[in-house]
Amino acid sequence: MLNILDKSKHFIISALVIIGSGFALYTGAVGPYEAPVQRGFFVLVMLPLIFLMAPSKLFKNATVEIVFNLILSAAAVCVMSWNLYEFERLYSEPFIELEDIILGVIGLLLVLEAVRRTVGLGITLILIAFLLFAYFGKSIPIDELRHGGLDIETIVSIIFYGTDGVFGTPIAVSSTFIVVIIMLGAFLTACGGAEFFMNIAKVLAGGWTGGPAKIAVIGSAMMGMITGATVANVATTGSVTIPMMKKSGYDPRFAGAVEALASSGGQLMPPIMGAAAFVMIDYLNISYGTLVVHAIVPAILFFLSVLMIVHVKSEKEGFKAIPKSEIPSAKDEFLKRGHMMLPIIVLVVLLSQRYGVMYVAFFSVVTAMIVCQFRAETRLDLKGYYQAFYDAMSGMVPLVAICAGAGILIGTLTATGLNLKIAYLIEYVAQGSLFITLLMTMIACIILGMGLPTVAAYVVLAALVPESMIKLGVPPIAAHLFIFYFAILSAITP
Repeated sequence: MLNILDKSKHFIISALVIIGSGFALYTGAVGPYEAPVQRGFFVLVMLPLIFLMAPSKLFKNATVEIVFNLILSAAAVCVMSWNLYEFERLYSEPFIELEDIILGVIGLLLVLEAVRRTVGLGITLILIAFLLFAYFGKSIPIDELRHGGLDIETIVSIIFYGTDGVFGTPIAVSSTFIVVIIMLGAFLTACGGAEFFMNIAKVLAGGWTGGPAKIAVIGSAMMGMITGATVANVATTGSVTIPMMKKSGYDPRFAGAVEALASSGGQLMPPIMGAAAFVMIDYLNISYGTLVVHAIVPAILFFLSVLMIVHVKSEKEGFKAIPKSEIPSAKDEFLKRGHMMLPIIVLVVLLSQRYGVMYVAFFSVVTAMIVCQFRAETRLDLKGYYQAFYDAMSGMVPLVAICAGAGILIGTLTATGLNLKIAYLIEYVAQGSLFITLLMTMIACIILGMGLPTVAAYVVLAALVPESMIKLGVPPIAAHLFIFYFAILSAITP
């Protein structure tokens, strides 16, 4: 019985991976469907994947676990299929029927369970608290927070079915830009991009004082160019650089800190930045190329500052360069894997021509799929192609869950007017001082980041704070990059 269920689960996962990847590539090539369809179908694919890939940790019995996950996956398909089938009515009529409310409540519960599995119970409880805040608004004892309260119908209509809630900006960006960009990173990694960049980092920094730590910094910066994901960056570069630093005499804590800091900064490094960057261009209504131009100097300064810290520490402790025998040949590396730079070149060139991000990412992925066949070291067979698609979809699992969860939070803030009250409170405390406003924003980012991933911390603050900074003369893109920077650093806050 267990064997049959396990095979069924893996078959469904494979089918969803292929459908999700095909949908992402197709819409990248021809353009997205109208918002409810694009976002709804994407969540229809990803929500069951979350339940099938992320364990519930509720049952010790493997059979019960699989059955439970299959039931939740089926429920997610039913709810999202209804949402897609009835989207014209649900998004046009002010009132919804009883069956809409029931399915909407189930949908919210499924999103909360997806968040619990991927991000943790703490964030789930915060989201539940916000939903309770929306429902019991009249009973809140604090005058400044009290509001009229929202009934179940209104909560479901705005926060689940509406485009300001679960299917708001975070999911919109995930279903269009982010999924194709992550697919590009998955293909570049599968074709040996990680090894290529790590070896180039060894060539550039290995012969200098404190070479291992500097390799970690430069390698993380280069990995940030193709992944934009902190965890993936740490997993790929850290597995090489941390043992290398420890072997050279660095304190294990310092080695881990360097890798964590440098990998976090990878989200700042163009051309592929962190997921929050794609949310940012939607908020600011600017091209991705414009954002890249504004982000490149801060990214370089970030990694230069980390290199300075490493250099001073290395000089102080007397750490040496790595032996020349361990430094690879740059010529050999470019001959073996240098052609895998072509997808990145395509990405940068097309972005500079102001093509849409989805279109650019699609052509970059196709380029990677083609050029990987040029050399034996990077060549993929059908199983390799599937693995790249699988890695991309599995990489989207926690991101989609937290983006849907952030939609609950943003929808509650908007529907209750709490966002305006918090923005007013910031302006009142700051009393027109830009420094105090920036300081409060920084502290808020770090506190939120103690429990939220970068993209969620950014999304929440982006809905509350930028206007206060903009009123004080800060350019909108600078205000959002400021929030993005501290949302990134919050990832390494205990």
